[in-house]
Amino acid sequence: MKSQVSLDELRVRTAEALAEAFNQSGFNYIIVNGLYGYPDGIGRDIDILIRPENAPTAIFIADNIRKTLGWDSLLLRWSPYGTWQLFFVLRFPDRLAWLEVDLMHRRTMLIGAASLVDNFEELIDHPDQFCGPFPISRVGGYIKAQLRPILYGDLVRFESKYALEPVKDAQIENYLRRLLGLPVAKRYCEATQAGVSGVRGIGRSLRWAMNQRSALRHPVRAICNGFWSRFIRPIQLYGLTEGMVFAVVGPDYPEKQAALQQTIQYLNGCFDVRIKTFKPELRSLPCGGKGSPHIGWCRHWIQILYDFFALIWEYYVKDRFMPKSVIQFVLYNGGTLNMTIDPARYNLRSGAGLRLLRWILPKPAEFLLIDNETGIPGCNLEAMSASQIETVAKWRELILNAQEQIVVRKGNSTAETGRRLAASILQEIDRRFSLAKSKDLKRETLKYGLTNPL
Repeated sequence: MKSQVSLDELRVRTAEALAEAFNQSGFNYIIVNGLYGYPDGIGRDIDILIRPENAPTAIFIADNIRKTLGWDSLLLRWSPYGTWQLFFVLRFPDRLAWLEVDLMHRRTMLIGAASLVDNFEELIDHPDQFCGPFPISRVGGYIKAQLRPILYGDLVRFESKYALEPVKDAQIENYLRRLLGLPVAKRYCEATQAGVSGVRGIGRSLRWAMNQRSALRHPVRAICNGFWSRFIRPIQLYGLTEGMVFAVVGPDYPEKQAALQQTIQYLNGCFDVRIKTFKPELRSLPCGGKGSPHIGWCRHWIQILYDFFALIWEYYVKDRFMPKSVIQFVLYNGGTLNMTIDPARYNLRSGAGLRLLRWILPKPAEFLLIDNETGIPGCNLEAMSASQIETVAKWRELILNAQEQIVVRKGNSTAETGRRLAASILQEIDRRFSLAKSKDLKRETLKYGLTNPL
């Protein structure tokens, strides 16, 4: 499949197969974004408006199509923004290819107290036209692809993905009047005639007018929407949606940072990836066999406590909970294992306290980067001191008995090392975001009395 079909063609075939299977299933849905360029190609993500009770069936259909068309894996993530995110992933030797399909609910289009799709049932049940097998709504497509980015100030897409469309359709004008009120809708329609420069900076005033009008027309619904979007959804984002934190551990060598950049280059796009240097930062101080002679027992334990709270803050607040609408993770260069094996490099007397720190600290998934089965990258024993040789021996012992860590062997080049590390990370992502592992999917399947075929 990878050699016989181009990626653009595979994306088109996958989207068409999904639409045809959805049409045969009997439930209603509409495409609101992603078909620009069809039939020659489509975007890298497709936005589909669907009823919540039909989402599990649509997900199971997508998994069958993934198997039929030869995608390597299908990842699933439930976003508290009201969207089931499906990622069809294909792995080439030098790059990662994907197609994202977003199954969106009514609350996906909720902004404050107002909903952009007040006529949700009408949009889904009465598409304006078909583009190939895809049912389309002109109003729904405009709201998702044109109005929503303007409301959030996301104008870059009109310069890189598709052009900003001036409002000329009478049906869209009528919907905007109902949503924004006649004066604001008229001003907005006139602004779109001037292109991106005309709509720049008006998103905040549009949101205010839309929420004010919604509160006056439907006060009870507006209160419920506002409470959910301002309180419930943030709690779900920060408390229930867990991001991923990975750490590449092991002794440093000159090309390691370049290899990590190759990993990021391979994965970025399909995932939102950040690379960070493990804290506390390394301190280049002279050290003996028992650690730095300049650090006393008291300062040693103060440093341990400081590092503990600093790492907890980093892990829980900054890295573990990442409230975005894509699968994202943080990749650390180093980890607590490095501190335990080589405490002197971190200006600590010994490993005392570090093993306790490692035991109680929430650990990211660790990838142990080595040169071969028992060797260390860049290791030259003849040029090492006795303490450095002792450290290398600890690493080799850990490699031979590695249980928690995922061992990754260094390649012949930084690019090959980066791809090997990316492949190991993808295996962990597959494990965490596979359909069979999704508790949200199991819950929804039971909720609507459906049979789970997985």
